[in-house]
Amino acid sequence: MPRPKIHKTKEQRILANRLKSSKHYERYKDSINQKRRDQYQAQVKANSLTDSIERKKRQEAFRHIAVSQLFLDLHSINDLSRDPIVEIHRVQRSLDRATDYSPSSYLEKIYQKHQLWLRNDQVSSESPVTQAVSQFEDLFESSKPLTHNILQEFGYGSEYLEASRIQKRIRRIVECLEDLELARMEGTLDSLYQLHRLRFQDTATIHYIDGQ
Repeated sequence: MPRPKIHKTKEQRILANRLKSSKHYERYKDSINQKRRDQYQAQVKANSLTDSIERKKRQEAFRHIAVSQLFLDLHSINDLSRDPIVEIHRVQRSLDRATDYSPSSYLEKIYQKHQLWLRNDQVSSESPVTQAVSQFEDLFESSKPLTHNILQEFGYGSEYLEASRIQKRIRRIVECLEDLELARMEGTLDSLYQLHRLRFQDTATIHYIDGQ
């Protein structure tokens, strides 16, 4: 003879299952919650890694476009028949694109790339610092005649002060890059970085090159 049914309706079975699940949870809730936390953290970590990879891909793509655009801009900037005010603003935009609108963060990235370059023993190739110095020296040299022309045309006014500040910001970035290379040659790069005594780590310099 079959065992008689305890729960005769669907609702009774649902309530019974809920009660059973509740008792099981109360008995093993610590291990259940820990397992859920572990699964959640693993998922967050996996998502974070995926996002990081995608973000790096986007940044590298942007950097490639920015550098290419920089040299296109330099070609037109060097045409002195153009309006110097327009062209000095073009220099500013080139600076913004090349540094992703944050020169201080850009210099930190250059330092990290330079360290990776050193660890990989790629001394036969041009260092990231050398490449960056060349890039910004070209931009600086292009800004000099524009600043001079603005001074000649508008005098020592707001236009000249703005152009001069853009030029000096670029020069300060070059000096920070040269400071990195000098520290490497002296064998003090790591120690100075740890002590926050590299030029690009100076608070006043950060504010100046970031245009604050």
